Amino acid sequence: MKAEATDNRRIRMIIWVLILEVLSFSFLNWKFGGMHLDSDDSAELRLGEVLSREGGVLSDNWYYSTELRVLYSQLVTSNVFRFRSGWRTVRVISTAILLSFLVASFLYLCRSLNLGNRLVLLAPLILWPFSRTYLDIVLFGTYYVAPISIIFITLGLCLNRNV
Repeated sequence: MKAEATDNRRIRMIIWVLILEVLSFSFLNWKFGGMHLDSDDSAELRLGEVLSREGGVLSDNWYYSTELRVLYSQLVTSNVFRFRSGWRTVRVISTAILLSFLVASFLYLCRSLNLGNRLVLLAPLILWPFSRTYLDIVLFGTYYVAPISIIFITLGLCLNRNV
């Protein structure tokens, strides 16, 4: 009984750490996002804005630069653009949603592994800027959040199969 209470306390602490990390990156994006904009950031936001006006997932009025992106961050930004019009606000809210989704997909994978709560303790590391590239591409730009989340969910689904 005492071990279960300790585990519950650890899980609650991890959840608060995760919330703090998501809020921290959202704040950093709000505070310094304007100084960080590059063509990728602008293109993602612009595509989200176009898709929000058209109400679809793909657009005939957009020329995709390198690949056709369907399950990507523009799904979130286009929906946020339907409620807010400011690019800065959309970027901050989208960052919070995407990073929360990244954490949720990792937690789903942890649950699918059936190793108890041991891997859940590693969840804050998903949002830890362990390299400049990871910070820039995944945490700040959120470019690869969707593909990484898809990998976590796919692995979790494969592990949940009763074969």
